[in-house]
Amino acid sequence: MSQKSGRDLTEGPIFKHLMRFVVPMSVGISASMAVGLIDVFWLGKLGTREQAAVAFAVPISFMVFSVSIGLSAGAVAAISREVGKKDHSQVRRLATDALMLGVLITLAVTAIGIATARPLFALLGAKGDVLEMTVTFMSIWYLGLIFQVAPMIAAAILRSLGDAVLPSLVMITAAIVNVILDPI
Repeated sequence: MSQKSGRDLTEGPIFKHLMRFVVPMSVGISASMAVGLIDVFWLGKLGTREQAAVAFAVPISFMVFSVSIGLSAGAVAAISREVGKKDHSQVRRLATDALMLGVLITLAVTAIGIATARPLFALLGAKGDVLEMTVTFMSIWYLGLIFQVAPMIAAAILRSLGDAVLPSLVMITAAIVNVILDPI
């Protein structure tokens, strides 16, 4: 049971509980995906070399976000079980552990990513100006990674507590802020 919402997901109709999660999360994820389209629009205005530089980031970002999704899924599984048992002290401990593990892994990925960016992207085929732009872009991307991974894990924790609306609102807000900042 969520201490905030008072919802006990172990009782009541499953379909109703599923809809409480599916609808807000679908809207939030759709907003996040729409940001990708808007990013590409503005990136296209910079030029093809810039698009190529950012395109080199795609496989690395997918790998990093896959790890984040795995951490989030693990947090949901572990925390939800304790929520069902109504063991609030264990819920708090697991939530803290999940966030700390996410932060530690993100810091390690950031350090390794920055240290290996040039040889990795050269190995992937980036050359000349595109390699320089890719390394610059990825250095900034790695430094901002903590601001993507920590909220992802925090949102998973909130969902395990029965709250799908707040994480969705955060995703929508982040998408709006990104759309506003893109042209800048």
